[in-house]
Amino acid sequence: MEITWVGKSCFFIKTSMGKRILTDPFKCDYVDSLNNVSYITLSHNHFNNDYMPENLKESTIIQNSDGLSSKDISIDCIESFHDEYAGKKRGVNRIFIFNFDNFRIAHLGHLGHLLDSDSLKILENINILCIPVGGNFTIDGHHASTICNQINANIVIPMNYNLNINLSMIDGVDKFIPYMSNTKKIDSDTIILNDFISYKNQVLLLTPSTYL
Repeated sequence: MEITWVGKSCFFIKTSMGKRILTDPFKCDYVDSLNNVSYITLSHNHFNNDYMPENLKESTIIQNSDGLSSKDISIDCIESFHDEYAGKKRGVNRIFIFNFDNFRIAHLGHLGHLLDSDSLKILENINILCIPVGGNFTIDGHHASTICNQINANIVIPMNYNLNINLSMIDGVDKFIPYMSNTKKIDSDTIILNDFISYKNQVLLLTPSTYL
């Protein structure tokens, strides 16, 4: 299994069975260069996170609570909100859980609030947690750390944070990592996993293939 952080909340995931998954695509050279993408998940329908160029027109788009189930992969969805006001400010957010290759990956999209007990129950036994940490438009670093400790995934990949000193609307990852015990910077946009992961709440700071 291979997972690449493109930037923002966009990831490109390849399974051992050849499935290719893209989350929250935005306009950039990386997304424009992709082909043969099997599934695209959209956590919310804002213009900067549901970019659909011609090369992605044949992909299966998943943007509701129905999810997907096939021989090699299942994708579950939890309805949540993009804000702390039950969606009144920014609308619905969809959390996706990908099950394949004996891995469970949770992508929290642009989650804007702490999770209730029902959602946390569904998010048990997660191997990789992709979680927004930038605040303002999503949960901030402190709330993200609370959710990380509740889910207790093997690997945590923070996303949707400030990578540009000129972008002051959201926080940098420095507002998140002080709350976490184990953090490792990866000089790559990609991690490859083949075996069982034994550690818990290991934060991996990937270097995205394209900056905000």
